[in-house]
Amino acid sequence: MRTISLVEYEPKAEALSERELEQILATKLVGISPRPDGLYDLRPESTVGTVVFPDLRLLIRPKVGLPNVFFLLSYGAGLTRWREESFPFAEDDFFEAIAWLVEAEIRRAASTGLVRDYREREEALATVRGRIDLAAQVRRQGQPIPLDCRYQEYDEDTELNRVVKAALHRLLRVPSLDRQLALELRHHHRLFAAVADVDYPPSVVPTWLSAASTRPGGRPRVWRSCFFGPTRFAMPWARSRPSRSPWT
Repeated sequence: MRTISLVEYEPKAEALSERELEQILATKLVGISPRPDGLYDLRPESTVGTVVFPDLRLLIRPKVGLPNVFFLLSYGAGLTRWREESFPFAEDDFFEAIAWLVEAEIRRAASTGLVRDYREREEALATVRGRIDLAAQVRRQGQPIPLDCRYQEYDEDTELNRVVKAALHRLLRVPSLDRQLALELRHHHRLFAAVADVDYPPSVVPTWLSAASTRPGGRPRVWRSCFFGPTRFAMPWARSRPSRSPWT
């Protein structure tokens, strides 16, 4: 896979095939001007990040360096400051930096276990569990078994975990992912075996997940895990398209 590396606002001459030209134009991130020698002047604007196509990777690096970019992000989003040991990125590769950050946050949060919550279930069972769904049972026209039951189950298959799992799945489909990073992400992905696989379209991913849930009877309950950190970063990948990197 070819990588075209640019720096924001700095023009660079590159030879492009017709397909590469169409792909870069489709991103709307880079100004392109043809040159008399057959090359193209590529001039990125203020958006930094990575766009990955099946045979091309476009990398736009920030002029100020990644540590400063993450400082600005943390300040603007109200996040805690970044520690040096949590930022092991030698190169200004914004996509890989975010991917490592997601891995580190998931590893930290998963050390206390995945978030669990109550979910409403409806199931035909041989014995009573929860409440009998009388309307469904009447439709069985006097058949005593199975019993249509409605109950709440406390498990890991929560919306929060589905978003994180979807982000992991998207990350693992990115070409040329760092080998060690891919190994760590696959390990985390196995932790979500009991969580449903959801392929979120861009308009469906929850834009905000409450830090409070509800116990039976309407009493509020606070999450026992710190998965809201990784979810904040997981959202862009969970709703990305598979043909390109989700972070730009």
